Amino acid sequence: MKNAGSQLMKNMKWIGLVASLALPLLSGYAQAPGAPEQAQAAVPVDLSPGAAEVVRLASSGVGDDVVLAYIQNSQAPFSLSADNVLYLKDVGLSPQVTSAMLSHDSALRGQAQQYAPAAPAPVGPPPVAPMAPAPAAQPPQVIAPPPAYVTSAPADVGYFYNDLSPYGTWVSLEGYGWCWQPRAVMVSRTWRPYCDGGHWVYTDAGWFWQSDYSWGWAPFHYGRWYMHPSCGWVWTPDRVWGPAWVTWRTSGDACGWAPLPPHAEFDVRLGWRFNGVSVGASFGFGLGFNAFAFVSFGDFCNRDLGHRRLPPERVTTIYNQTTIINNYQVHNNTIVNRGVPIERVSTASRVPVPRATVRDWRGGPDRMPSRSATVVYRPELKAPTRPVSMTAQKLDDRHAVIQHAPIAPVRTSQPSTLSRSGSAPIATPRQPAAAAPKASTWSSGAKPSSASQYQPAPRNSQPAPTPATPKASSWSSGAKPNSAPQNQSAPRTYQPAPRAPSAVTPVRQPEQGKQPTSSTPGYNNSRATQSTPAAKQTPSEGRNSPKYYPKGYYQSSETRSRPSADQGRSGSASSPANSPESGSKRN
Repeated sequence: MKNAGSQLMKNMKWIGLVASLALPLLSGYAQAPGAPEQAQAAVPVDLSPGAAEVVRLASSGVGDDVVLAYIQNSQAPFSLSADNVLYLKDVGLSPQVTSAMLSHDSALRGQAQQYAPAAPAPVGPPPVAPMAPAPAAQPPQVIAPPPAYVTSAPADVGYFYNDLSPYGTWVSLEGYGWCWQPRAVMVSRTWRPYCDGGHWVYTDAGWFWQSDYSWGWAPFHYGRWYMHPSCGWVWTPDRVWGPAWVTWRTSGDACGWAPLPPHAEFDVRLGWRFNGVSVGASFGFGLGFNAFAFVSFGDFCNRDLGHRRLPPERVTTIYNQTTIINNYQVHNNTIVNRGVPIERVSTASRVPVPRATVRDWRGGPDRMPSRSATVVYRPELKAPTRPVSMTAQKLDDRHAVIQHAPIAPVRTSQPSTLSRSGSAPIATPRQPAAAAPKASTWSSGAKPSSASQYQPAPRNSQPAPTPATPKASSWSSGAKPNSAPQNQSAPRTYQPAPRAPSAVTPVRQPEQGKQPTSSTPGYNNSRATQSTPAAKQTPSEGRNSPKYYPKGYYQSSETRSRPSADQGRSGSASSPANSPESGSKRN
């Protein structure tokens, strides 16, 4: 009996071990399909954390006033580069917000930060904390379910998936398939295609929408736009190029346009088709007044149509009085969108409308030339060279809102010069650079810059005695010597005349044959440091290197000897009238 009980316990342990190993596998098979890991990841963008926070705040729909107040009170730098400014424009951030971020960083860099130790707080009895009121009952928070994803993408999506993913989110709508929504829809609630971030240009293919966005080459010339009731504007891709896929309406002095919806197709042989059925040129495609943007003919070519469009209360009246225009044509296998007559636009604006030419570009959309007033480009679509892993959010009754992935700041540029706290860096005192000694050269008769250091010798002065061996003169070709000759014919003893004691300390002279230095006791080198020593020359060069002697206490002024012409040629001895001894006697 005992053996049977122990055997039963062993069997139970084995059963438990096998169940613990098999449970994760069974739970993995039974789990509902969730989002792939790459779909859950944030969009990596080269933005600072502060700039990414501004984009997140603007995407929440709080308005520019709140975003500007947040920027003004922020203590962290935004560190925007030129690429960052372009990316913020592409995601729909207003120019006012971007300018405020740049001005904020400029103010931080120019701010003089002073650090002072805080005074210690006086020590006193601890305050009595008041009794906290009872917390009020909070309403239950509704947590949105995590998004669901699909991975079976149509063939047309692969041509645009990688280029548009950094600027928006791919979704799957029932009845429309895969669509893309730009992040600008979340940043600006009033954003609409063919109205914000671009302007109209008349070309040989009719009215062409010139977008200001980096991604504008695709959604405004391929595919269709649709205004979803709960998600806003979304774009469905296809591969047929057009200058602008819109329908037109005119009434009096106003004109309007609206993006063509999905399933509205233009066949080069059969004309317009909607949901597979041929329709006439006056068909409205089921678009209401809220899909149109109306402006006056005089403002049609304005570059800021978003602020020029007519208010919604006028749009309703104008819409009911307009005439539909869908005059698309085909010329040389190119779809031409004539739209509103260019003559009416020129007459209303009172200026001639500039014209441009459409040219094909085969170098890829990311390498198109810069914008030109006379040329617009049509990039060639290229199929992806390698398989693309594509995912899209699935929108249904449970997931009715598009959840844009957050922006993950990736700093690859140089770090900001601001401190991490957002304040200006502490100013480091600049150390004075050590001045290199300069050689005093009086070439071509040039005079020194300071007259106090170099005094010309009296006209009646005689050159100092020189050694018997003649040496080459260093002031040939008219150049003047730097100072009195160094070599003396015989040692002399300086015996200054007795003077009354004064507050000035006598200056000791150097010993015979030694050059005075700063370490010589009693030697005052203030005058020596004011002058720049001449370039050192070796005896092998065969030149007399002039030396500068500082003024002694017994001299009334600095004197310099000017050698005579005879000495410069033959090196003969001269009168010692200009020697230090004679100078002291004169004094």
